[in-house]
Amino acid sequence: MAERRRLTTEERIERKKTLAAERNTRVSRADISDTHILIDITNALNRGVKILMNRLGKSVSFEEGFKLLKKLNDLELQANAVAEEICAAVNIPYRIPVGLRKTIIGDAEGSKTEKAIDSKMDMAYAGIGEHGDDGKGDKKVPKKA
Repeated sequence: MAERRRLTTEERIERKKTLAAERNTRVSRADISDTHILIDITNALNRGVKILMNRLGKSVSFEEGFKLLKKLNDLELQANAVAEEICAAVNIPYRIPVGLRKTIIGDAEGSKTEKAIDSKMDMAYAGIGEHGDDGKGDKKVPKKA
């Protein structure tokens, strides 16, 4: 495989501006090395989970997909708890991420983890056949008339 050319500072800035303008992009500040690590991991997870969801029931069994999504959900809950503890220790406000509020609060219908996994599986099923599965953006597959 050919080695990719390293972007110049100006090219990196332009790429970041272009990405920041996209609807599904978030801009994060990375003041410490730990944040850089977490952002890199998050980027890999984002691509991997998108491809996983598109391949459920095809090249990835539903059982294996469920196990992986459960691990991810457990990790999200653990990261949330650590963030909450750190913020409390330094006396700054912490808001539970919107995507975790229902999971953490839960209700009488079932366990928090099951609901989070069900929600992710629902999203996976909703996208089957609509997008490419290479994780490089939302490539629309033409719908049959």
